[in-house]
Order: sequence, then structure tokens, then C-alpha cells
Amino acid sequence: MLPKRPVSCLAVLMVPVGLVLLLIVLAGYGLKFFLPRDVSSTQEQAVTDQVQEPQAEAPKPSRLPASISTSTQILLATASPDARKEKIFLIEHSGDLIEQASPEGFRPEQWKTDGITLTPPNESVTSSPWRITGNGWNIPLRTRGGAKWQDPVIMGMFSSGRLAIVAYRTQRALLSVSRAGDIQVVEVLDDTLAPLTVQGTNAWFVRTNPTEEILLDQLPTGPSYLVQLSERGTSSTIAQDPALILELVPSPNPSTLAYLSSDGSLVILSGSGISSEIKGWRPQAWLDDRYLLVSRGKVLGWVDRMNPKRVNLYTELPDLIRGVSVSTVPS
Repeated sequence: MLPKRPVSCLAVLMVPVGLVLLLIVLAGYGLKFFLPRDVSSTQEQAVTDQVQEPQAEAPKPSRLPASISTSTQILLATASPDARKEKIFLIEHSGDLIEQASPEGFRPEQWKTDGITLTPPNESVTSSPWRITGNGWNIPLRTRGGAKWQDPVIMGMFSSGRLAIVAYRTQRALLSVSRAGDIQVVEVLDDTLAPLTVQGTNAWFVRTNPTEEILLDQLPTGPSYLVQLSERGTSSTIAQDPALILELVPSPNPSTLAYLSSDGSLVILSGSGISSEIKGWRPQAWLDDRYLLVSRGKVLGWVDRMNPKRVNLYTELPDLIRGVSVSTVPS
């Protein structure tokens, strides 16, 4: 047997060192294939993907329908930090807002009565009555026998130019008052009728079912009935709602109207049937017998009763919308 040569220490150490170097090289090649090329390229790709994602567009305000005349004037009242009055804006057809001078004590309800208001009795004068004042009126609310009418509420102006007022003496009654001071009782009202508004020759009321217990801090519940009472005293029930009818906006067309109920529904009645129920919007004023202005908080929109499921956004106000007036001005 041939003798073995002795192995040096340096040769023994070179074997494990070579193995370690080989493993490092192989690991580098593995990482090249299994790790991302670089972080910056991955971030650039992510940014590119975000840019390419489609973005949902916010609804854009729309102009008024082309059929609305430029002589149509829209005034809008909003809540004001000054408790003595509301802010008034003129809304142009483009939706632009122009703030108007607001008289002290103004409330949007006065638009229905051409600025006519009620002045309470003078406490320093014995037997002083309520008075109808403003815009040239100064009428004491007394019967022909001198008895005073109490707790009056102005409903609006009949087309005859007479003022519709609900007041109490021995019973509540609907009164028709002329500028000359003539006061006529149109109809004695029962406790189930609450006044809403006046349009043309008719006063509108909501009737609720009588209850044995009256809670002053709670509204009556439904069902409720929309009652039309003419200036001549003729009464008829127009509609029934399972909830409580809160507000009514009749249109220039006697067969079309809109109302708000206590469940948040805006209902448009056209002819003998319901043409729409829209949630969350409040009826404000008719532009004509087809288009209705509606509001939700600070936003004003309009609805076409021929396509009543869609609310078209018109403009947004700086404060909560309190009321709207539509009129025609000379062009």
C-alpha cells in the first residue's frame, strides 16, 4: 500500500471558505429572480394605477328649464344670525345669488300677504284689539258688535284682495277681511282643522282624527286629510295621507299641488292621482304649473312633475333655506 501524503492546514481551511462563497453567489441569483426589481419602480406603477382609476363626478347644478320666462323673479330667505330678520337673496336664472336689503322684522311668511302683519293689543289701552297693519292696512279685529277676535293667524290673501285669517272668539272661525275693514265669517271651524295656506279663492286646511287626550308637546298623528274651503264657504276633501300633512304648496293649476308629510315624503298630486313621492325634500314654490322649486337644507333644486323622480340641483345657499317667493316682474 502506497503511503499517504500529509495535508497542509491551509488546504483544509480553503474548502469551507469556498463553499460559503458559492452559497452567497447562488443566493444572490435567487434573490434576483424572486424579489421585485426595485422599490421605486413598484411605487411608480402604483401611482400610475391610481391615476388611471375613474373618479366619480359630483352632481353639477343645472339651469332652470328653458320654458321659464326671464321675467320670473325668485326671492329666497335664509336663516340669519340676526334674530330680528332673515336674509333675502335674489336668484338669477344662472343660479347666481345677489343679496337684497332685508327690513327689520321680516319673515318669509309675509310674502304670502304682501307685507301685511298682525299687531298685538296695546297693553296700556283697555280693551285694545289685535290689528291688521302694514302696507296701508290698519284694521281692528272686532265684530260688528265690538267683541274682540283673539289669537289671530294670517293664512294668506284671497285672489279677491281680501285677507284670510283664522281667529277665535267663542269658536275658531275663518275670516275674510277687506282693506276697508269689512270682516266676514266664512266658516266656523272645529278643533280637528289646522290652517295651511291660501291659493286663489280657496283656503286649505289639514284635518286630523279627533283624540280623547290632547298632548301639547306632540303633533297629531296620521291619517290626515287635505281640506279645501272656498271663500264662499264650500268645503271638500281633496286627499288623504297615512301620515300628518305639514305643509302645502298649491300650483297655479287648481288640479296640481305638492305637500310635505311628517314621514318626510314630498307628495305631488296631479289630477286625481299621486304622481310622485320624494323623500327628504321640502316643497317651496311653483315656477309654473309644471316645475316645482324644492329645498333640502341649504340646497335649492327643482322638479318636473312630468318626470317627478328626479330632483335637479339649482344652487346652494350659505345658510338654511327658510322660504321662497316666485313672482313675475315687467321685462
